[in-house]
Amino acid sequence: MLLDLSVTIDRPVEQVFAFIRDLDRQRHGDRVEGIEKITPGAVRVGTRYRERIRMPFGRRGELLIEVTELDPPHRLAVDFQGPVMRGGIVYILTPGERGTRVDQSEQISYTGWARPANTVGRPALRNKVRKRLDGFKSQLEG
Repeated sequence: MLLDLSVTIDRPVEQVFAFIRDLDRQRHGDRVEGIEKITPGAVRVGTRYRERIRMPFGRRGELLIEVTELDPPHRLAVDFQGPVMRGGIVYILTPGERGTRVDQSEQISYTGWARPANTVGRPALRNKVRKRLDGFKSQLEG
C-alpha cells in the first residue's frame, strides 16, 4: 500500500528537517508508546530507532526503524519492520516563500494476522499519516 501526502510548515527547511530527522524527539500518535534512538551519536545512514506501539486486539509490539537515506536538509528516508508490518517512508523537503513543503511517501505491507489491512486498512492508514504530518506542523508552528 502506497500513500503520498504533503503539508506546508511555516518554518525554514533546516528547522523542519532537524525535527523530522530526530524521531525520538517528536510527539507521536495515540498508538505509539515511545521511540528511542538505539544507535549512539549523530543521526546518519544506519541510525536505528526502536518504536513501542499498541496494536489492535490489545497487542503490543516494536518496530525497528533504520535511516536509509540522509541528504540534509532536503531528503530523509527510513525503513521499518515490525511483527506484522514492514515498509518505508521518504520525506522530501522543499523550501518556499510560505515555509517548507514536506512531501511524504509511505509504503507499507502487512503480514500474518494483519494481512487484511493491506486492502481494508487504507483509509485508516491515510488518516494516520495525515495526522502525523498535521502533528509536525502544529509542533513546529506551536
